[in-house]
Amino acid sequence: MKLLMHTLSIIFITISLCGCDRKGSKAELSDTKWQLKGYVTTDNQSIRRTKSGNKDTFLLEFMNNIQAYGWGERNSIGGKYKTSGAQISFKELISTQSETQLEDEHIFFHIIENATEYAIENHELYLFSDQKKSYLVFSKL
Repeated sequence: MKLLMHTLSIIFITISLCGCDRKGSKAELSDTKWQLKGYVTTDNQSIRRTKSGNKDTFLLEFMNNIQAYGWGERNSIGGKYKTSGAQISFKELISTQSETQLEDEHIFFHIIENATEYAIENHELYLFSDQKKSYLVFSKL
């Protein structure tokens, strides 16, 4: 009996851990908030950190399995999102253009607007665009 319980425990732990590094799902995005750690663009293939030191900037929040909101340094964006497996799309996006966008903010909004795929790995969200040549890397809050 102890051997059976031990074996079942190992199987349960193994199954639980196997799900840690997998493609995202809508359920994993719903009601989550993420802060941008950095980004990669087609021009620069190494991760660049954002220049803002403000903890309330470069945030992306997913709500109710349908709405997404993002905040840059000076502007914000919001709309609907849809996922299917590792695919993601943002629709009906509305953004503020209150001031000129800085470089980091322009890239942040551009990749969100053009995102086609995503993944969640080790509590990090990756949003990909440009055939995975450009992407944002977020930490979960």
